Amino acid sequence: ARGIPVEEGRFWEEISVNGALGDATQSTWELGRDTVETALDRLAEYLHEFMERSL
Repeated sequence: ARGIPVEEGRFWEEISVNGALGDATQSTWELGRDTVETALDRLAEYLHEFMERSL
């Protein structure tokens, strides 16, 4: 794929004290949409490759 590693999951409490990550007041609807679309594209690519591997 793109050589982007998949990292181990963590509990959100380990990442954020108040549930926020960054300054949401600086975001836009379009940026949120683009972020989610990119994440889904990368997840789909990863899952496709994962399913093709023989386990």
